[in-house]
Amino acid sequence: MNTTSTESATEDVNVLCAPKMTKEEAQSLTDAELLRMIQQAQKHTGKYFSNCMNCDFSYTTLIKLLRERGYESGWYKASEGGAPSIKPTIIQMRKSDEVAIRQSFMVDQSIAEEWKQFNKHVPYKTVTLGWALRRFMDDVKSERIKFELEI
Repeated sequence: MNTTSTESATEDVNVLCAPKMTKEEAQSLTDAELLRMIQQAQKHTGKYFSNCMNCDFSYTTLIKLLRERGYESGWYKASEGGAPSIKPTIIQMRKSDEVAIRQSFMVDQSIAEEWKQFNKHVPYKTVTLGWALRRFMDDVKSERIKFELEI
């Protein structure tokens, strides 16, 4: 009999038989241990989280514990200066039902190359271009940015 498969089966049984970690026990863990837990929970954040992590609390509870300790999404501690200076805005891009029309623009070669690299895995490049232009126009309209032309 293969000892490796026996050891693996024994470890699986030990995990299944081990008492589940409580929320109170999780609160006593160090920041590093909680961060390690959140990394291990990748792709098991829904209803399977408790079983996969052998605990009696939800993924949401784990997130709340980290936020109570000053961590923000991306799991950095804002008070330690590891946070980016501007929290990114997440834009959910989706293909529009509107009719797309062809429009020609001239841009610097470096911008064209950057744009090509940015879109290399995007199936509908009109979507990213449309959202980029929409975001730019919204920022100008709301005066988040001021556009001054120098000719």
